[in-house]
Amino acid sequence: MKRMKKTFFCLIFFVISVCAVGAFASCKEGDGNERAKAQILTNDEKTFVFTADASASGEMSVYDYLVWFQESEVMTFDGSEGDYGFFVTAVNGTYQADDYSTYWSLYTSVTEKDGVIYAATEYGSYDVNGATLASASYGVSSLPVFAGETYALVFTESAW
Repeated sequence: MKRMKKTFFCLIFFVISVCAVGAFASCKEGDGNERAKAQILTNDEKTFVFTADASASGEMSVYDYLVWFQESEVMTFDGSEGDYGFFVTAVNGTYQADDYSTYWSLYTSVTEKDGVIYAATEYGSYDVNGATLASASYGVSSLPVFAGETYALVFTESAW
């Protein structure tokens, strides 16, 4: 009986320890989940558009948001890491062509902030809900997400 009580208390201690570690791990500073909030404007096979909520501070990239959306089963994406960061090759099951005759373009409403040019309409634009987004000068892994700004991944056919 004594041995059973000891085993029971060890088991209770173990369960409480696991719960405590889980609680502290979920409070970890900067894990991003609390900050990766956004309104999804479009989510289909050819377009994924979101607007960041007021908590976005520019500390997270579009890539961070995409990872969070995928983990939350909002959308899917695929790609690979390259010399210039992460290169998106698929969104929601639609893959770009191997010959680049189709590809995924990144657009944003952030054109300039604090002296940094993040996008320019001279290189392309995309209209969504009455707003014109400019072609991003940065890739998904280096384009920061700011509060109230809109970001779009658009399946594009090559002009050449």
